[in-house]
Amino acid sequence: MNNLKALSQSSGTQGSIKPTDPLHILWQRIEKHKKRNQNYKNKVAENYQQFCELVLPHEQRQTHWLCQQVMHLASFVTRKSFTEPERDALMEWISEDMDYLEQNPFTDQTRITQLSQYIFEQLKARQGHLAESVSESQINALRAELQHEFGELLTLSDEQLKACIADPTVLFEHLEAMQAASSEQESEANEDLDEEAFDDDPFANGFYNQFEPDDDEQYRDFAKVEQNRLDRLFKGSQLNKMYKRLASKLHPDKEPDPARKAQKHNLMHELSEARKAKDGFTILQLYLAHFDDDPEFDQTTRDNLIPLLEQKVRELNSEYRFLQDNHDIETLVWRQFKDTSKKRIRENMDCHAAELKAECIAIESFINSCKTVKAMKTELKERMNRPMFNPFLALGDELPDFLFK
Repeated sequence: MNNLKALSQSSGTQGSIKPTDPLHILWQRIEKHKKRNQNYKNKVAENYQQFCELVLPHEQRQTHWLCQQVMHLASFVTRKSFTEPERDALMEWISEDMDYLEQNPFTDQTRITQLSQYIFEQLKARQGHLAESVSESQINALRAELQHEFGELLTLSDEQLKACIADPTVLFEHLEAMQAASSEQESEANEDLDEEAFDDDPFANGFYNQFEPDDDEQYRDFAKVEQNRLDRLFKGSQLNKMYKRLASKLHPDKEPDPARKAQKHNLMHELSEARKAKDGFTILQLYLAHFDDDPEFDQTTRDNLIPLLEQKVRELNSEYRFLQDNHDIETLVWRQFKDTSKKRIRENMDCHAAELKAECIAIESFINSCKTVKAMKTELKERMNRPMFNPFLALGDELPDFLFK
């Protein structure tokens, strides 16, 4: 069967009768893949809409309270009565919360910037307090460490080192100045080098030219063959005649009704884009939708149309893989909550929302109850005494004995 109507009807054929014509098989496959891709898009979109209704407000509330918690923790950075382990635990707690907030897609990025600035100011104030009481031996230890790392290129006075302790950004400024001076000296030393020596070396040019890749040439040959095939398909074939008939019928200037005129404008745009992209499949679909006649394909059209439809199948498969591997927020939410039924998805979302709500209550309670250094010390001690997760413990007897000795 070579006619267009049979091609259209084959996409809806039911029962055990299967088409054997390659053109019909490809058409069915394209229709099936398009439906699959659209169904996936619909499921992801519906899932995200439900997420926005059931979970998103709780996600936003959680990030709000985590920001409040970071602000509260950072307000203790300048307190002097913490031990070093306690201070390390405090900074680790702040770092964990900030990492979570920065990776959370529902966090207000302006708020992240404000938090980072506040933490920096608190740390800077803390360093300022340390610089006031720094001893000569500590200054000498810092100088020795910097000279060990950067040599004599970085030589700072006691006052400059104190300023670095009070504000670490001062040290970065000295390092940038040192690097700039070093680069300038290196540039001056290389001014007299003959930069054209390598270019004039016949051996060097010949050596590297023999590795010139021919992939570009092969690609150009393939693209030329492909372009010639598409040109043959659209010139002097039924497909070109179909395009002209569609353009005549869908042209918006011939439509007096405003609503239908707008509709035809969109269809004409779709048709023009398909012609420009040599998208024969879209032209065929539009023709089937707007004409009832039953033209047959000549052999030239068939021979050039089959590779075009095969390419369409590959594109649809590639699109499906992209949809599944996408990292946009809708797809990430779909991966998080997808399940075997809509009921299970709803239960998963309700459970997650309840967990977020409970976490917000806990954070608010912590902020209200932990307002003194003594209370914060108790919280930090509890965090420090928590057992660290060891992934090897879950493997049990599968591990060799020497790991436990």
